[in-house]
This record gives sequence, structure tokens and C-alpha cells, in this order.
Amino acid sequence: MGEHKILITGAEGFIGRNLTKEVLKEHSPRDVLLFVKKGNAENIKKLKEITVKQKVIIREVDLVTKEGLNNFDFQPDIVFHLAGSTDTSKGDHRANDVGTKNLVDVLNLQNKKAHLIYTSTTAVYSGRRDASWPIGEKTEPLPSNEYGRSKLRAEKYLIKKAKKGKFRLTIVRLSTVFGVGTRHDGLFSILKRYINDGSFIARLNWPGLTGLIYVGDVVK
Repeated sequence: MGEHKILITGAEGFIGRNLTKEVLKEHSPRDVLLFVKKGNAENIKKLKEITVKQKVIIREVDLVTKEGLNNFDFQPDIVFHLAGSTDTSKGDHRANDVGTKNLVDVLNLQNKKAHLIYTSTTAVYSGRRDASWPIGEKTEPLPSNEYGRSKLRAEKYLIKKAKKGKFRLTIVRLSTVFGVGTRHDGLFSILKRYINDGSFIARLNWPGLTGLIYVGDVVK
């Protein structure tokens, strides 16, 4: 990657911890800033275990309220924006769209060399009429829940800001990410618990389909 100032939001999350580990192999800790969700003590502890030997700055923020977003002297030219709400069972997903707007407004990216990478989701297609065919480049987004809608709103805002600010933008619509250390209340943990408990739910012939991608491949 060369010499860059790198910001990783959601660094305490599943993908964030794996990405942080790889970034610190190639970059000096002084050139890396990690944003973590304020109050997420368990995952922040896991992140600190990864970064314990490096003096990397970890900053607790709340993207929705803007708490922690002010008064920091760090202008990144690469932003891995991973932070957001991923629990589809929750009703509040403002971290995805409002949080993204607050982050970009604070960073004020006006540099053609700056590059923002945003992790979106294939949930933006969850309401498509014909699910018998795989999602392709020409599939039109049609989210059926607030999680997908909030992610799509964030995408549209970023596209508008990138055109105005002339910074580079990459949007990655991820399918289901797996690997060691997924969220304790996520899909894989719940299925494992159902199987171990002999629950009939784990034996249901669910008609839905999902793509799977390994977290190491996402990071690469």
C-alpha cells in the first residue's frame, strides 16, 4: 500500500479486527487510527489484544451523536468505513446512514488521492421480485427492511459526496461473512446453539439462499 494515513471505523468488529491485524503488518501504528463504537467493551478488549504490542490510537466514538468525532488531528487518505448496525432484528439503523453522513462531513475529504472503502450489504437486494436467479451487476437494489434501506441511503450519500469532493469511492456489497470470531448473537452462533441443543429449528428446510465469503478474503 505504501505510505498512507489510514482510518478504520468499526475496528472492534469481526471484519475490523481482522483488517486491523493485516494493516498493522504493513504500516506504522503512528499512521493508523482506529474508531470503535463507544461502550462496546467486549469487542474493544479483543481489539486491544491484537494491538497490544503497537502504540496504535484507538478512539471511542458514536457516529450517530458525533461524540468523539471532534478535536482529533488526523487526516486520512484511506478510510475503511466498516462501522454500522448489522443486527437486522433491531429497528434503529441510524449508524448506517446518519453515522456515515456525520463521519464524511467531519473528515471533509477533498483530495483526489483520498480513497474511502465502504462495506455495504447484499441486503439491499432482499426485496427483489425474482430470487430464482443470482444477484448480478445489473440487479436493481430493492431492500425489504430498514437495515438494507439504511445501507442503500448511505451508498447514495457517499456517491454524491465523492462526485462533489473528487475523492475515490469503493462500495463493497458483502454477502454473509464467516470465520472464527463472528458475532456471538449472529447467524452462525445461533445455528450452532440450535444444533447443539437439538432444536427442530436447525432442521427446517429454509427456502432462502445466501452467499458466503470468508473474512480473510474480505480483508484481502
